[in-house]
Amino acid sequence: MNSDLSVACRATARGVGRYVRSVSAATQTGSRPSRPSGIRVSRLILLVVALITVAGVLYLTLTSGTEEVYVAAVDLPAYHQLTQADLRLMPVDRRTIPPGAVPERDRDTLLGRYTTTALRQDRPLQLDMVGPRLPIDAIESSIVALPWNPETSMGGRLARGDRVDILLSPNGPAQGPIVGQRIAGVLVLDLVDGPNASVIVAMTQADVDEFMAARGNSAVLVARTRPYVGP
Repeated sequence: MNSDLSVACRATARGVGRYVRSVSAATQTGSRPSRPSGIRVSRLILLVVALITVAGVLYLTLTSGTEEVYVAAVDLPAYHQLTQADLRLMPVDRRTIPPGAVPERDRDTLLGRYTTTALRQDRPLQLDMVGPRLPIDAIESSIVALPWNPETSMGGRLARGDRVDILLSPNGPAQGPIVGQRIAGVLVLDLVDGPNASVIVAMTQADVDEFMAARGNSAVLVARTRPYVGP
């Protein structure tokens, strides 16, 4: 009897021991601290800070200091065709460079174009201040402003660089067959809007003389003969 009881006690003790070890192991496993989520948040913050720092450095690099852009080498009148002698490079603060200023690498985008406004010496040349590129010496010495109306602007369809004919039709009652005058091959330089809206054209001095002689008693009509196609 005592023997049986002793065996039972030992078995019970072994079972209790196994249970205690199991509970202890489970408790240790469950209580093991996991990696704090704060570490992941900190890494994310560091990454964002690094990106902002890099962006700031790039911004300062690109906006600080100077950049060489083309400026007028001398005072330039309006409707003057640009040559190398009219241009020079000048360092300009990057923060004050006007939109459309032309850097050194884009010099060829200016040569052969013409100014559409008078420019003072050292003023940066901007693409919205010049007309299209034309063949060398395409602009004649005489510039004429035609009053803007549907007949002289072709209803607003003209463009810089177009070639047109100017038709002069006599006003007043006809004394016989109406004979108009035609000034051919006139170059359209600009289309100016506002209170003094006008069509700016270039023509030879002989054509100017003919135009001025007939202008007082003639209606003016413009007919496009060739749209701008480049030099």
